[in-house]
Amino acid sequence: MGLYQGWGTCGHKAACGLLDHQQHCALHKENKYAKLEGDPRKIALQELKNGKQKQKQFFQSMLQGNATTEASYKVAYLVEKKRMDIRNYFSRTGPSTSQTKSTNAANPSSTQTEKRQETEISTPPLDIGLQEKQKVTLSSAQVLSKELVSLAAGDTDVPSYSCTANNIPGPVLNHFHESIGGVLCHTCLRAEDDKKLKVWLSNKVSYTSVPIQNEILKTMANAVVREICNDVNQMSTQFGLITDGTQDIQGNEQEAVCVRYVDDKLNVHEELLGLYQVSATTGVFLSKMLQDTVISLQLPIQHLRAQTYDGASNMSGKYKGCQAEIKKVQPLALCVHCGAHVTHLIISKAIPNSLFIKNALDNLQELGTLYRSSGKFKHMYLNIHTDDLNTPSPTSLKPICPTRWLTRYAAVKAVLDNYPDVLAALQEAAKELGSTTASRAAGLYKCLFSGECLLGLYGSLPLIQCLENFNKSLQGSKVTVSGMLEAAEVTIKSLQSLRCEHKFKRLFEEAEQKLHLCDLDAIPLPRKKKIPKRLDQGLGFASNYCHDSAEEFYRVEFFSVIDAAVLNIKEYFTSTDLTEYQDLSSVLLTGTHKPEIITKYPELNESLNQQLDFFHNQFKGSTVEDYRKIFADMVPEVRRMFPQVEALLRLLLVSPASSCTAERSFGALRRLKTWLRSSMSQQRLNHLMICHVHRDRLATLSPQAIAEEFIRAEDKQRTIFGRF
Repeated sequence: MGLYQGWGTCGHKAACGLLDHQQHCALHKENKYAKLEGDPRKIALQELKNGKQKQKQFFQSMLQGNATTEASYKVAYLVEKKRMDIRNYFSRTGPSTSQTKSTNAANPSSTQTEKRQETEISTPPLDIGLQEKQKVTLSSAQVLSKELVSLAAGDTDVPSYSCTANNIPGPVLNHFHESIGGVLCHTCLRAEDDKKLKVWLSNKVSYTSVPIQNEILKTMANAVVREICNDVNQMSTQFGLITDGTQDIQGNEQEAVCVRYVDDKLNVHEELLGLYQVSATTGVFLSKMLQDTVISLQLPIQHLRAQTYDGASNMSGKYKGCQAEIKKVQPLALCVHCGAHVTHLIISKAIPNSLFIKNALDNLQELGTLYRSSGKFKHMYLNIHTDDLNTPSPTSLKPICPTRWLTRYAAVKAVLDNYPDVLAALQEAAKELGSTTASRAAGLYKCLFSGECLLGLYGSLPLIQCLENFNKSLQGSKVTVSGMLEAAEVTIKSLQSLRCEHKFKRLFEEAEQKLHLCDLDAIPLPRKKKIPKRLDQGLGFASNYCHDSAEEFYRVEFFSVIDAAVLNIKEYFTSTDLTEYQDLSSVLLTGTHKPEIITKYPELNESLNQQLDFFHNQFKGSTVEDYRKIFADMVPEVRRMFPQVEALLRLLLVSPASSCTAERSFGALRRLKTWLRSSMSQQRLNHLMICHVHRDRLATLSPQAIAEEFIRAEDKQRTIFGRF
């Protein structure tokens, strides 16, 4: 009989699965419980007459045992016996599960009465998980905080426990995780190597619940954030903000807020301050969230000198964007558009200017989607050379992700390196797979078989490689805005060097060699379009220009893509705030006097001009990074001679060039908040994020200090734990 989990009209459970609902009601109506004796089913019904408490315990034990058939009472008994081994293992008392099994196997002729007596003795209490939680507890906040520090920091010195290594049965350990959670399970396993911890575990004081864990996590996270804010206020004074948003696994909008500052040795730091859930993403709402965050962390907004966001209108809008609202409060907070986002936009806007390159990349995207969605096609492609042992298997294909910055070059390169294998797999898939997949494969085969598509992939490769190298150079946390602008100038020169007939001719010849190797269609000239009569007007003077060769036609389109990329780079990197930043950097690099710029900042005064003249007479440099190294290598006495020059240098270093630090925190968010942890509260998520991202800082915290702060939080905790 199936396990009936509903309530009958009689108000009783249907014998915990031993009877269906109709049989239970019939027995209850005729009062046949007292007449049932003998087999396990009758014993189970007889137990229902032994008082309300025993009846309740019996129902609970049978429900936990998942007895789903009439003959499974013995199995349920063995399951309960197995669960009892949780306590036997940690208390080292009582028989093990294997011994119980061997005893049962050696005495198959035991009577039903003996089984009933064993059941009454061995049946666990009403709530096993609750009792285990109460038993396996820590009455020392110091011990628990130490375990949480090691877990949140990812301490590699913590021993890795497994079921096999510690002789713990798999089901027992799994149930233990379900009963008390991973943190306490880890703590109990650690107790096998720590006698003091094992003594604490034997106490009954319940100070290991989820609220207590959250309180200790909050204490650790607050300690890390306090340390970061102290570094900002004491070492740097000026700071910049980085903000970016994403959605978690539940679809909630999460905003990562990071701070950028410069320490005493002029090293740049970008640190995560927290993850904040917002109900709206308008510029006004996000600006208020940032102001509240800065005020709560005791970071004076008067010291804010830079802000970096992505290019969304709600963040970078000129009038209603977040940066505009922040500037109403602090006009000196220059806004910098994230350089990595800019590079991604440049590629997206430049590619559509050439139709043959755009079509080739669209076909590549469709191929990657087919490879990822169809397991049969993937297996067919990877095993295309199974019969030929001398030919290596092709490498895996990579789809072009519209949101990831550095995936295009790898995707194009993978297809070009395995072009014959891709065509062979598509041709085979068009014949053997289902109708939908076969039609997609046939269409892709026809597109990739043309020489125009192959030339488009070859033409996109140098352009994408140049821009992705630029993107990769901007993803460091210590990149400065001046360095980003210099890298942009180098990228423009690299792109302009591609605008050369000789280089395109070599690219065209490589495509033709690949074309002949794969026996593809020749690269065609486009069809000549007829001039409409309304434009010709019967005079015969108008004539459409016809290219002499396919190379000449595609060279014009290739150059148009390069021109569009160069134009977009110049447009994105010449904003008003970047112009003001360049004016500041020119004051440092050239020593030019610009009173209209200097008087805006309260940390700069008139003595800057005199110190700059003296400084340039003694030290030479061409970039902001050169001067940073010069100041870092100075002895303190010499460095104190140029306080205004150092203040100007700090202004230039504190401006973030990209929002990559906030983007990296999204990876941690994906690891922490999964489908299995989707009910995690926002407060716990934020504290875990800080502890996980700042593992190095967390490892330096003192468990003693964390425990003392936890004890001081409430009078009850001070009464129980006392002083250390």
